[in-house]
This record gives sequence, C-alpha cells and structure tokens, in this order.
Amino acid sequence: MPLTRLVAGILVAALLLPVTVRAAAQKGLHEAVYANDLPEVKRLIASGADVRAANLLGATPMMLAAVTGDTQMIRT
Repeated sequence: MPLTRLVAGILVAALLLPVTVRAAAQKGLHEAVYANDLPEVKRLIASGADVRAANLLGATPMMLAAVTGDTQMIRT
C-alpha cells in the first residue's frame, strides 16, 4: 500500500507541474508589466505566458499596462 501511495503522489505531481509552471509564468508576467520591465515582459511572452490570463483580481496584463500608462508595454 505505501508504494501505491508513492506512485500516486508522483503521478499527481507530474500532472500538476505544468500547471504550476504556467501559473508562475503568469504571475511573473503581471509583475513585470506592473514594474514596467519591458525586456522581462517580452521574454515571458516569448516563453509562452498567456497575455489574456487574469490575476486573482481579474486584471489582465493589458489592464495593468493601461493603469501604468506605458503605451510601449501595451503595444507589446
């Protein structure tokens, strides 16, 4: 029985890893936009960050760029 739990735990972790990595990338994209860090925003987008994803408050990276007033960030 302990081996079964171990295998199940490994499978769950393997399935959740991509979700965790994507979530971290999304958080990073929102933070980079808010910090006006254009090179980091470009890097995250190139690595697959979803520009349409909303944070916990419902704000997308585009909305954050609009709040900061960075027109170059909005064009990215």
